[in-house]
Amino acid sequence: MRISRQTFHATLIAATTLAACDGGIAEVGNGRPQAVGVERSSQQYCSAQALSVALPAGAAITSMVASATPVPHCRIQGTITNQAPNPNTIRFSLAMPDKFNGRYLYEAPGGSAGSVTEPTKSLLEKGYALATGDQGTRPAFSLDFNWKSDPAQLLDYNHRAIHLTAGLTQNITQAYFASKPVRYIMGCSGGGRSGRNNARTYGAADFDGVLAGAAPSNAANQIGLGRIAQYITLHPESWIAPELIKKAEQKIIATYDAADGVKDGIIQDERLIKFDSSILRDIGFTDAQIKLVDFIHAPWPYLSDPRPETSMGEAAGLGISLVTEWTGWAVGSVPPPWKVDTKGAPLGFLVSDSSLRGFYGEDFDWIKKYDFANARDFQVWTAKIGETASTGGFDYSGFARQGGKAVFYSGTGDAAVPQDDQLLALAESKRFVSADEQWSRLYLVPSWGHCGPVGGIGPDESSVSSAMLDALVKWVEKGQEPGAIIASRAGKADAAPREFRLCPEPQKAVLKPGQSDSSSAQNWSCE
Repeated sequence: MRISRQTFHATLIAATTLAACDGGIAEVGNGRPQAVGVERSSQQYCSAQALSVALPAGAAITSMVASATPVPHCRIQGTITNQAPNPNTIRFSLAMPDKFNGRYLYEAPGGSAGSVTEPTKSLLEKGYALATGDQGTRPAFSLDFNWKSDPAQLLDYNHRAIHLTAGLTQNITQAYFASKPVRYIMGCSGGGRSGRNNARTYGAADFDGVLAGAAPSNAANQIGLGRIAQYITLHPESWIAPELIKKAEQKIIATYDAADGVKDGIIQDERLIKFDSSILRDIGFTDAQIKLVDFIHAPWPYLSDPRPETSMGEAAGLGISLVTEWTGWAVGSVPPPWKVDTKGAPLGFLVSDSSLRGFYGEDFDWIKKYDFANARDFQVWTAKIGETASTGGFDYSGFARQGGKAVFYSGTGDAAVPQDDQLLALAESKRFVSADEQWSRLYLVPSWGHCGPVGGIGPDESSVSSAMLDALVKWVEKGQEPGAIIASRAGKADAAPREFRLCPEPQKAVLKPGQSDSSSAQNWSCE
């Protein structure tokens, strides 16, 4: 079923009048948006005859269906087609529960996007109206960035798709419930990057609150992973097998675990450590492999503009608190040479290979021809991915001054977006937004890799994202600034149940004097 722009516009006055009989408009208290719960029967209102909204040019509703699972809701799917700089179509979805809690949430997809995902069951059950979209990209696989050679797809991915989709689906939500929702966006990795970009580009025009996990802030992450993949391919003797990587992690944790004041199998904060890679000789690392560890871990020159001012021209290396994360992203589970279809190739290679072939052509041999130490080549990469057009930079002043709130979080062992990149973004943003303007918080999650726990040691992903979202909602709607956030780990075969006290930077979790039980959050304090 394709519903035209004219059909929706024709029913605007009558349907809005009908819906307004049992709905309310969100009131503003103390300058803060307030969520107003509304009940609306999808069996009655989920139809073109009952819904009213004027669709913008290029937009169309392709499906509108009432569904009973997981809770009764109205599911709308549609498209938005842009004509500039060349034709491109964005696909989107909106799920509106019968028992609406007054909050709209855009679930931003990770990776290179490209598909319309199902709404998160637990959030729909809590009453959120959930929107998402494919961001206008057409990747061959989840980490394929070859399409970046298409200007319209790049523009939509960088920021335009979510801006347009959010505007339309928020208007539909408001018309459906006759109640203006409080607006949020959440996502991790590429999804977190979407929240960053939107806040930086549009201020608080689209969202009142941003929850962004493992959010890349500039081009350094993609370039850094490509740099590592090239090094290993040119120095195959340096490759480290997964079994040896596991031994390295065990050795590193055993050596440095107590640096945070408690020996619990977790390196809480590797900034307390002066890492010495020579300890890995004891477990069989060769000179070439130790040299690779240093190459991966050390900061490296960031050669293009704009470059972060507080970084002294350097980009962050990968952390050493969870080096098993390196296997998936940086080293791979099989030795080079790699191709896109090589099973076990590092994910960072896939990102870099598809990006550079998109920039230079399918036959470009970037392993031999791209020079990561050459400022000119480096600048080509950052320019091609659109860093100067809202995928880089750290100016969130518009978002902050318009009342927006943001919660950022990242794993301490993330090998795709290192924790130091998050700390850099925090420091850089302070150049544009004063410390007096309370608008963001950053949490570093121990024993987490990229967007989740590694090996079952850290807190569960659902526990972290739920606790972070709850904290953001209280900040946006009640003005309660986030402090410590409690996350938990369910009991598993390889790890007992545990709570984690997550502290906002620059505070750190410290075991209270006289306490020996590190598994209870109440035994920790933020200092």
